[in-house]
Amino acid sequence: MKIKQLLIGAALFLSSALISQNKYNMTVRNDVLSFSTIADYKKVIGELNKEQKHEFLNYLKNNLNFNCLAKNKESELYKKLNDDFIELLINQEGYINIGSNVYKLDPINKIVAVVELTKFNADIKAQLDGGTYTSSDVRAYSMLDDVIGLVESNTPPSNAKIFCGESGAGEDEKSQHIDLNSPNGGGNCGWVDCWVAYKSFGIYFHLYARYINMCNTRTIYIHKTPVGGKVKCGYSWGPMYQWDIPTGNVVGVNWTDSYYQNVQPLNAYWVRIVFMAKDINWIGNPDNPSADLEIRKNM
Repeated sequence: MKIKQLLIGAALFLSSALISQNKYNMTVRNDVLSFSTIADYKKVIGELNKEQKHEFLNYLKNNLNFNCLAKNKESELYKKLNDDFIELLINQEGYINIGSNVYKLDPINKIVAVVELTKFNADIKAQLDGGTYTSSDVRAYSMLDDVIGLVESNTPPSNAKIFCGESGAGEDEKSQHIDLNSPNGGGNCGWVDCWVAYKSFGIYFHLYARYINMCNTRTIYIHKTPVGGKVKCGYSWGPMYQWDIPTGNVVGVNWTDSYYQNVQPLNAYWVRIVFMAKDINWIGNPDNPSADLEIRKNM
């Protein structure tokens, strides 16, 4: 018995040592990205600035090898769970390990299933993969819920809707495709696709604008008219208005402006972005095809 206990202790120690070797306190176990604690996950999602998030993603791509969802762009799961960030953290089946729990994201049923790591086994995984959440070892939360907060406070799914007296706002997205010509009567030079979106994934919430510009004779400027939001049971900001913002775009690269990216849901948001494809050589040229996109909930 003592030998067995020593072996188990050594395995746990080795696992902890692997996690502590990087400043993000994460490793890969059984093809699942694992954060040592909820605090480590929260830091990556909500505390790092844009530059630090790029640094984190570069570290993740270059140092931790697992079959993340981003490597499976043809899958149905990827089509429902991607924003150039979350699909790099969950594996191709929607799993991530945060602290002492395994989480499975199921966007088809709008469920985040939570299982204690010590109770997660092949039978439980088979049930979750089949969309079955009836086991007493499984807590099934809505993707609109503050799942991380509910797990931290040990609040069961049955009490999630009364958690602090507010519900999270639902997802929304608007998009537009514009075929572009070169300024001053030039021929077709490509296109620009534009989006504004709020993604609600239970353990991850993102409010953002995005475009991809495929015309090298035009540059994209934006108006924020406005941007604002309210965190569920938390602070609010805006609405804020800003005009003629240069985006410093690079042709063929997704440009993203994040207005909220964290582990708590939004109770309200209002985003209206005007994307303008301006003459790259003369910003004052009135020839600037535009996309005017707006999403708004509870504001």
